[in-house]
Amino acid sequence: MRWLIAQFQHETNTFSNILPGRAEFAERELHVGEEMVRVHRGTRTVVGAFIDFVEKHNIEPVWVISAFATPAGRIKAPFYRWVMAQILQAVTPDIDGVLLSLHGAMVAEEIDDGEGTLLAALRERLGDDRPIATALDYHTNLSPAMVENADILVGYKTYPHVDLYETGMAAAELLLKRVKGEIRPVRAAEYPRIIAPLGNTSTLDEPMKSMMARAREMETEPGVLSVSVFGGFSWADIPDAGMSALVITDGGRDAPAVRARPVLPLEKGTVPDSGTVPIGARKAAAKRAKELGDSLWNTRRSFLATAVPIEDAVREAIEAKAGPIILADVADNPGGGGAGDGVEILRELLKQNAPDAVVGTIWDPAAVEACRKAGVGAEVALTIGGKTDGYHGKPVTLAAKVLRLGDGWWTSEGPMDTGLRSCMGPTAVIRSGGIDVILNSWRVQNLDLAILRSSGIEPTERKIIVVKSSIHYRGAYGPIAKRLIDVDAPGLVSPNLKRFPFRHVRRPIFPLDGMQRGGV
Repeated sequence: MRWLIAQFQHETNTFSNILPGRAEFAERELHVGEEMVRVHRGTRTVVGAFIDFVEKHNIEPVWVISAFATPAGRIKAPFYRWVMAQILQAVTPDIDGVLLSLHGAMVAEEIDDGEGTLLAALRERLGDDRPIATALDYHTNLSPAMVENADILVGYKTYPHVDLYETGMAAAELLLKRVKGEIRPVRAAEYPRIIAPLGNTSTLDEPMKSMMARAREMETEPGVLSVSVFGGFSWADIPDAGMSALVITDGGRDAPAVRARPVLPLEKGTVPDSGTVPIGARKAAAKRAKELGDSLWNTRRSFLATAVPIEDAVREAIEAKAGPIILADVADNPGGGGAGDGVEILRELLKQNAPDAVVGTIWDPAAVEACRKAGVGAEVALTIGGKTDGYHGKPVTLAAKVLRLGDGWWTSEGPMDTGLRSCMGPTAVIRSGGIDVILNSWRVQNLDLAILRSSGIEPTERKIIVVKSSIHYRGAYGPIAKRLIDVDAPGLVSPNLKRFPFRHVRRPIFPLDGMQRGGV
């Protein structure tokens, strides 16, 4: 048995003016062939699960490519086409199945549906008989083309995403059963008209906590293969942006292969267009998908998120009796496409003379280079941050001392991407008053304590820590924090969606167009 295996991941914020190509992917992850195995072996990642699975079941893998970049704007078209070509060219007559790690919210220049376009091209090359399975991020913007062209789609059930490995395993297990002819997946999807900010969509909290519990319960029911609830990614101004629910049931080993062709309008359940799949399997999938879609719609008000004004948040952190107090710069989260160079919270920390604080990180390659030229121990005058666009505020000028210089490498301690080695490029740690700032050259989301520790800062010993992250930081920082505060600073991942000039999302949609199902 021979499987083609690849990863192509990008969460695209279409409002960003940073257009990633080969260089931006290479900063995070761009590995070809067996290099994928070297990087991911022993990690709690989706690809780490793929490695363990194929070795356990004596499946011959064709390792193609692993391409992953920090979220930003639309992927440059030549690079997108190049990655897709690598995957398509690896399809040979002896490939029995395709196993993919995709994000689900990838947008390229002139291509709104990055994953759907790739899956459709793969389906054209594979024909109907050879199956495709993919693991998907919780923030998938599920498109009809994705549902139609992949036999198996399995989404993360956690946010923070701590089940990457388990999701990879689940997708691989279902693919094996499909290749062996033991199952015939029947897919049904529901698309409630909701685009939700990140702040209240954590699966640690309601209503998504109960939503995921129900999804897991459904998966124990006879004939149900997989259930996914997707929070969607709201800062992609495309027609498919939004929440969704996907249920896969078993049509039976003797049923012919039939792909689920979506039925419009989008909010209606997706069902196969052929009567050859047992009607019971179709109804079972559609019924469960509708239940979840209705639940999302009925709890839509719960997804509206707010944050604490900057001045109040900094004052609260300073006045706290003990730390760490985590100030989350949610709107400038690089993990959602934020530039990572917003300095409005730093500006307020300086204004209020905050003690024992660390800001990690601020993306400013020019400032890093200035520090490297000055050297450790030097006193420098820097103008940092606010250099990318008009969404993240203006730069701040300060006098500081260069404390440390580094190469930016760290190994994730967990619970996300445990064991994966990553890099934020050359770094500099500077101190101004009672505030330390980590300047980095490559954009990253601060979701792991190892990011601070690799820069010589022990997070458990600091009073105030500023992280540029929305929910993921809670996985690592939550256990050590005395308090978590989401701060209402400016940025491309602001929870106030009405700040953005949406032109292409399907309308009406909540919360842009009112509280009723049909719109205002």
